[in-house]
Amino acid sequence: MERIRLHLKMEQRLAKGTAELVTLILSFVLCSGALVQAQEARIQGKISGEAGGPLSQATLVLVGQEGIRRETVADAGGVYEFKFLPEDYYRLEVSADGYVSQIREKIQLAGGALIQVDFRLVLDHTTFREAEERGSEERNPNIFIRRVDLNAIRYPLLLRGIESVFLEFDAAKNQYGSDMGVPIRQILFVQPKVPNRQFHMSFYGAHENSALNARPFFNVGPLRSSKRSRLGVGTGGSLIPNKLFFTTNLDFVNGSGYVNGNIRAPLLSERTSTSSDAETAAIVEALLQAYPVEAPNLPNVAPRQLNTNSTRRVNGVDWNLRLDYLMNDQGNLAFQYTLFDYSEEPFELVTGGNPTTDLRPQTFSMTYARNWLGTALQSSFQFDRLAALLLSTESFQSLLEPVGLSTAPAISFGNSNLADLTSIGPGTQYPRQRFRNRFSGNSDVSYQQGDHLLRFGGRITRIQLNDLQSDNGRGTFSFTHNFGRTVVENFLKGTPTAFTIASGDLYRGFRNWENALYLQDQYQIQSGLTLNLGLRYEMVTAPKEVNNLTSFSYKNDNSFAPQLALSWAPGKGPMVVRAGYGISFGHIFPGAYQFARFNPPAVRTITIQNPSLVKPLEGVSMDAGDNQRSERSLLSADLVSNYSHQYNLVIQRRLPQDLFFEIGYIGHRTKKPFFPFVSNRARPVPGIPSTTETIDSRRPDANFLRVRTIINTGTFYYDALKVGLSRSLSNGLAFNFNYIFSKTLTNANDFVSTTNREIADTNSQTDGDIHNDLKRFSIFDHVNIFTVSYSYDLPFRSTNRILGNLFEGWKLSGVTDFRSGQWFGIETSSDAPGFGNVDGEGGDRVNITKPGLFGKTVDNPDTSTIILNPAFFNTNIEPGGAGKSPRKAFRGDRLLNTNLLLTKRFTFSGREEVIQLQTEIQNLFNHPFFARPGDVFPAGIFGKIVDTLNKGRVIQFMLRLSF
Repeated sequence: MERIRLHLKMEQRLAKGTAELVTLILSFVLCSGALVQAQEARIQGKISGEAGGPLSQATLVLVGQEGIRRETVADAGGVYEFKFLPEDYYRLEVSADGYVSQIREKIQLAGGALIQVDFRLVLDHTTFREAEERGSEERNPNIFIRRVDLNAIRYPLLLRGIESVFLEFDAAKNQYGSDMGVPIRQILFVQPKVPNRQFHMSFYGAHENSALNARPFFNVGPLRSSKRSRLGVGTGGSLIPNKLFFTTNLDFVNGSGYVNGNIRAPLLSERTSTSSDAETAAIVEALLQAYPVEAPNLPNVAPRQLNTNSTRRVNGVDWNLRLDYLMNDQGNLAFQYTLFDYSEEPFELVTGGNPTTDLRPQTFSMTYARNWLGTALQSSFQFDRLAALLLSTESFQSLLEPVGLSTAPAISFGNSNLADLTSIGPGTQYPRQRFRNRFSGNSDVSYQQGDHLLRFGGRITRIQLNDLQSDNGRGTFSFTHNFGRTVVENFLKGTPTAFTIASGDLYRGFRNWENALYLQDQYQIQSGLTLNLGLRYEMVTAPKEVNNLTSFSYKNDNSFAPQLALSWAPGKGPMVVRAGYGISFGHIFPGAYQFARFNPPAVRTITIQNPSLVKPLEGVSMDAGDNQRSERSLLSADLVSNYSHQYNLVIQRRLPQDLFFEIGYIGHRTKKPFFPFVSNRARPVPGIPSTTETIDSRRPDANFLRVRTIINTGTFYYDALKVGLSRSLSNGLAFNFNYIFSKTLTNANDFVSTTNREIADTNSQTDGDIHNDLKRFSIFDHVNIFTVSYSYDLPFRSTNRILGNLFEGWKLSGVTDFRSGQWFGIETSSDAPGFGNVDGEGGDRVNITKPGLFGKTVDNPDTSTIILNPAFFNTNIEPGGAGKSPRKAFRGDRLLNTNLLLTKRFTFSGREEVIQLQTEIQNLFNHPFFARPGDVFPAGIFGKIVDTLNKGRVIQFMLRLSF
């Protein structure tokens, strides 16, 4: 109740300032734009929907090799036109809400020419959110963390590698992460467009059922029942004739049934505690109830491997409303509101394995655009709010009630999830509660001055973040190899190696500003040669805590980001050369700066070595007024945003038969990534034995325990050769081949660290030469990435009306991926003597004794233990020393996957109604994508591949009626 009252108090303070802030930004909104430049030739065409009727909601973007960029929207008849264009080769992309985008490459336009380019768009039933969820890691479906702290970016990069793109340098946008295909700091404001004046409506539904799916590789027995359904309606039209228009979509998603997965559970002979103490034994046996009563059923995979099932229920509502108001011939106003309401009752293969999730993001966006005296102005305002609550499940919270304990701690085994037993509980970071408000205003002006197209503008963003972020708030017991016993033996005996707990008020309210100014000049030096110069200035303030519970030592972050790009079409031929260089800045994200909350006196974090399971805090005071040693979580006083030097060189050429070829180099150097430097580690001290029990007495600073400081250090390196060959839709066939050969290295952290979990992923073995210790391939490194996408209109034709209706109009499309495996390393299973360097930190690495073993690919459950033979490894590490193996020494399985989509369209003669049937097949060949093997040594699971990163084949059906 106290925390709720605190939140209400914060919300009241927020409300007082919100009206003034909104008034300021709305005033800022009412000025803005983009210029239309007069030239010689034109491109025009018509956009149609699947039924052949006009599609007036389509947005078209035209980009020339010489740097010309135009945007327009199809009118009520689906017609568009680009006038006064110079001679050039153009790329034209068309997109519309609810439809699959299409691109036409290398449209050659000579002086005075008129070229007709028509499109017919195919309906797309997949929303952005559905695609994001479907691509998530189902065994840890933490939408909140992904959406707030960017795991939606990090996880696909881990799984699929960096799909680099050639940048079009634009000072109006922060390009940080864009060359990796994952722009991080861009805000997408609603864009004005010519609305659809005709009333239209569609109803659609999709269904996925386990009865049609294939079993995954490690599944035991038949698939248990599960289903996922989606129903939706979309409509649009005119509210005030020729003035006000609307479009709205409403989606309902429901999923229920069983989730199949793999865990490590105790053998039936290990379901009784071996402790001689009755209280300890009672707690251990209560914790054992977290595991299913089933016996392990995959002994050929690992001794304690259990393939089991658990129920899950998901409900979601997704609503989008867009309004377009045509004020006059020169200006218009666009408004958009989105709401996503998501709740999840999670599956629990082990009790408490995932948190309950309630999530509600909302966005309000408004843009005013006006052309005035040859100058285009555009101004936007956006407010978005996220409300999220993640809690431990009731079954986990009540796990220890039989022994009189109201709170269940987290239970971890060793340093990895791939341990001999699966951890108990959802993790150390729950419960979590977050309310984030973001107010953003943007203004843009552009005009032509001779050969110069000038553009300038700015952005102002206010961020208000109120949240509860736990970190060991319930306490965490860690069981490892120690005391001459294995991990499982210590768990059954009730003898943990460490207990970590944080106490105090963990609720905070942070406020800060993110502002930017930019200036860009697109200069046409001569025909076929264009120079683009840009400069962006970023201003990010250090956060303030509203109740002064947390202070920050680092200062405001100001930075200049220059950009330079060149486009050259030699001889006006079919080839163009592009080159560019720019700097872009990241941000000190909330997941990083919130570490500062975990410090005394407001918060005290301690770790007890070799604690009692019954009374881990016996003799220890958690009172903030007592002089009790505590851990410290600091931010370096000189902490700044990390930044990237981005550059690319690409040669593009139009070929016969509607083919387009490109080859180029993409690279970046990301400087000053965040790194959690851990100091005050235990060191060997003469006369004191180096054991886990003496860790705290061997720390150099007797006033504190572990000290973790977020610093800027190191460099992230990325270099790639990209080759592409594509064919625009012609004779019913279109395809796109892309091959990327790349190297990704780091000597500190991996690109972005945005969450507690991500920062904790990286740790050096000692506090000495961290760069040499960590220098190795990045976890994002996938040497070879080959992707083929294709679509084909099946050529069946018949004069028979019945046969024609059945077999004509089928379209087959798909994507096939091949990607090299992800790197992984081998760590020791404990920090205890004989296994680690006994400095109080995990992450020690083994010694590898067999020459030539580095770099091997471990991708087959039948052979993985031959490569990772325990005889080739040891943990002979001196106290205070380090293992000799590199941070990433081996590659995991390669990804090879094919997804297909089969679509059939039924149309009615002379009418615009259309019925569409669609069948989507994911993982067509049911090919397993194996997870990395057990990566801690020694352990019974070491070297064994026990899970997959993908599902078996999944089939989904969809039906849509549009009119």
